[in-house]
Amino acid sequence: MFTNLENTLRLTLLMLFTLLMSHSSYAVQPLEKLYTLPGYPYEPLVRRAERVAIAFKQEGNMVRCRTEISQHDTHWTGKPRLVGQEAFNEAPLRSCLNRSDAKKLLKKSYQ
Repeated sequence: MFTNLENTLRLTLLMLFTLLMSHSSYAVQPLEKLYTLPGYPYEPLVRRAERVAIAFKQEGNMVRCRTEISQHDTHWTGKPRLVGQEAFNEAPLRSCLNRSDAKKLLKKSYQ
């Protein structure tokens, strides 16, 4: 599915992001931009989650993607989906995360 080079690159980017965000000047900054369109259930899910990540790979005019969401000690990884490039560019989270899954995850976040 993913080559070793892609996995190494993803891990390196994740470690770099974690290092940057652990720096005190970054850690106290409020969230200024939310990269999702407003609306239920995606926006409240992103706001309640500790981490939302979209792993994706472009395949021609299509994008293969999956969503990973973490809150407290709960981690969820979605099934890979193949979506159109235009839909992914417009709304990546909505394209890669099924609405019914988003609603279930949002409900679990309140329990």
